[in-house]
Amino acid sequence: MHRMLAFLLMVTLVGCVGLVVQHPIAPGGRYVCEDGKMFLVELVGDGSTAEVTYDNKKITLPQAIGGTDMKYSDGQTTVYLDGPRALLETGGLVFARGCVQR
Repeated sequence: MHRMLAFLLMVTLVGCVGLVVQHPIAPGGRYVCEDGKMFLVELVGDGSTAEVTYDNKKITLPQAIGGTDMKYSDGQTTVYLDGPRALLETGGLVFARGCVQR
């Protein structure tokens, strides 16, 4: 009897765990920003570089050391990727903020 109750409890818990598991969103793709700007990010190869397209320009950025987010920069242009969110800076100024994957 105890084994049967333990089995039923385990099956119930496994079912509950399956409901709360969320799959992470892969970085990259199209980002739409709160001011209406848009840019594209394509991670190349093993993710060591990113091709960023914005303002009719396409540039390749090497991966840089970042905090918890992914950072790609050539010293002039920097893109930060954090799950479905992104920030793009050019010339030390924010090009687009409040950007989300779409």
